[in-house]
Amino acid sequence: MRDIGRIDAVRAAARLDRRPLLVLHGVEDAEVPVDDARALVDAGRPNSELRLVQAPATGCATIRVPSRTLLGWLARQVPSGAPTDVTSESR
Repeated sequence: MRDIGRIDAVRAAARLDRRPLLVLHGVEDAEVPVDDARALVDAGRPNSELRLVQAPATGCATIRVPSRTLLGWLARQVPSGAPTDVTSESR
């Protein structure tokens, strides 16, 4: 198992090669500064977004993201005019 403290998240974001990146950061997070989240977004440009969300302080594994935030971001990743219906045949 990898030691998560040894992962350079900004470097990893820069290697995404234009893949979409959504960074969620809790506004109440006292341990991880929002500037760290902004650095990830900057490294992942041009296809990255930062969303600040209401979330418990660091230490809690659960972040509740409003459905419209996540669904809106996902919808923006689908090329205009592309089919978005999922059928049992495409699963």
